[in-house]
Amino acid sequence: MGDNPIHLRSVVKDTPVWEALLAVLSAGGVVVGAGPSASALCDPMIDPRGGALALGLGLVKGLALVSQSETVTADRQARARKLANVPLLFLPSSSALLRTDSGWESIGAHELVGALPN
Repeated sequence: MGDNPIHLRSVVKDTPVWEALLAVLSAGGVVVGAGPSASALCDPMIDPRGGALALGLGLVKGLALVSQSETVTADRQARARKLANVPLLFLPSSSALLRTDSGWESIGAHELVGALPN
């Protein structure tokens, strides 16, 4: 599924694979999203074809993520800003966002428009 969050969402949503992933989390496990596919874990997610918002998987609700933001054109960044009705995170490849039991932790540079969800 690599660099296509739309494809990831379409093949994983409402499947036994998704249910297994949720079970891992419920049991205290870790889920990692890397690169563009990390966007699919959010709801809404950013459609990489143009920067509009789309239905995501919803593991993280109320946050839209622009991964590898250093590669996104200014036009697509502006479109995402304009259309986002939730907090928006621009996350470069060299950065990470972690959610733990104690809250959010960011590593490296990023730009957050709004506040991270609880």
